[in-house]
Amino acid sequence: MAIHCKPFGPLWILDSGNIMGFAMARLFIPQDRLESWTEEDRVRLDGDTLYVNELNKSFSIKSAVRFMNVAGSDRDEHGLVGKVKEEAELLAMGAELVSTSVLLGDTAYDVQLGFVGRVMPS
Repeated sequence: MAIHCKPFGPLWILDSGNIMGFAMARLFIPQDRLESWTEEDRVRLDGDTLYVNELNKSFSIKSAVRFMNVAGSDRDEHGLVGKVKEEAELLAMGAELVSTSVLLGDTAYDVQLGFVGRVMPS
């Protein structure tokens, strides 16, 4: 199932929850943002666990992509633009991730690489 997302600063909220008053049960974290936060010591990675210092929270993360647009067209035959899919979901639907594109049948999508983070119990 594709996840609809909406912006929350540099992150993308995928569904509701509550962390320190913010709705962020799951969120999309762009790869470049995660890299910069790691360099700035704002987050710590341990395998598939991301610890966010400012929130004092941990997230379980999985590789994912956010569908930005259909390459060379305005027609989105699969209804994926604006949605987030984990890599396992891409494989299950027969899609292929190539660099910053996803190929699904005859349709090529430009995607943003990143991770889906799910809040871990405290």
